[in-house]
Amino acid sequence: MGAKQQAYKKLADTMIKNFSQRNIEAFYCDDRNQAVSLAMEMMKDGNTVGFGGSETLNEIGILDTIKNSSLTLIDLPPAVCGRRKERGRHLRIPQTHGADLRLRLPALRGSGDPG
Repeated sequence: MGAKQQAYKKLADTMIKNFSQRNIEAFYCDDRNQAVSLAMEMMKDGNTVGFGGSETLNEIGILDTIKNSSLTLIDLPPAVCGRRKERGRHLRIPQTHGADLRLRLPALRGSGDPG
């Protein structure tokens, strides 16, 4: 394992520990194939999965994998993805609220706080 990979692993271990303190289970994967395999193992046949615009999830191939499985994907178009501001409040787009799972990959700091 190179120095860069060791640094990523060390940061991931810290973040996993911080998430654990908030009762959030987190995982570290060495590469995109491992990440896709782990995500697919967590989903049950027939689940509905909501997705709203993570370019990283798209780049690793999880969306194509879901589309070619027994899962149903709610893939919102870019125009309605993410959050909208209305009267100073952030409102989540409701189309994915009926999903069994929602795929998100928010920006996070090393502490595990949103970036």
